[in-house]
Amino acid sequence: MAILEEIQVLERYIESNGTDIFTEQAIKKLISHNLQKEERDLSEVMGKLKRFEENYNMVSAKFHERFHNGELGDDEDFFTWDALFETSKRIIARIDLLLGEDKLRE
Repeated sequence: MAILEEIQVLERYIESNGTDIFTEQAIKKLISHNLQKEERDLSEVMGKLKRFEENYNMVSAKFHERFHNGELGDDEDFFTWDALFETSKRIIARIDLLLGEDKLRE
């Protein structure tokens, strides 16, 4: 059985039977573990973004806008910077999901 199917089985079980402290702690630990991993990844990406920002004297959001408007050219650094910026947005979205904050934006 695939992991998502197993989670759905667990969800149905909890909905009909409740849960116990062991299950609650296990789920919280899984979320915490994944959150820590995402935060480490984000820290690494943000460090790389900061070097680009300092080198080009521009914040990443402004760079991203200008790059996608065709104002900056096709320098290889710009493609790397843009990929890092997009990666940071995906990591932040995963962190929001783990924190339950994605529900607040719907």
